[in-house]
Amino acid sequence: MIENQTEPTPRIPKSERDKAVEYVRDLIITGAKPVITVPKKYVEIVKERGLSEHPTWIPGTNRIVGTLGRKPYGGEDRVAFSVDVNPDEIEPRFTGPDVEFRGVVGFKIKHIPPENLHII
Repeated sequence: MIENQTEPTPRIPKSERDKAVEYVRDLIITGAKPVITVPKKYVEIVKERGLSEHPTWIPGTNRIVGTLGRKPYGGEDRVAFSVDVNPDEIEPRFTGPDVEFRGVVGFKIKHIPPENLHII
């Protein structure tokens, strides 16, 4: 959830992609920031060089993925960063067995510079 967010992130089916795009765009425009997490062992490298797209669990797919409006992927061995991003550089991802937007976002850019990443 986002600070001051009173409602949980809606579950939006892929058939309503435009609604999910608008939801993500509205959140970014009103000041919400997506969150990415990285293993602790990479924090200093990310702070120095930024973050580039990397392989996902889908073979042959490289992407930067984060969350928006929901609890980020975490664990005690990960560090969360908020990301300064333009609304045109991010899009909803449709995941899970129901192929819905559930607060997972993909970055359209291949690299996030270090000055756009902030440890939270």
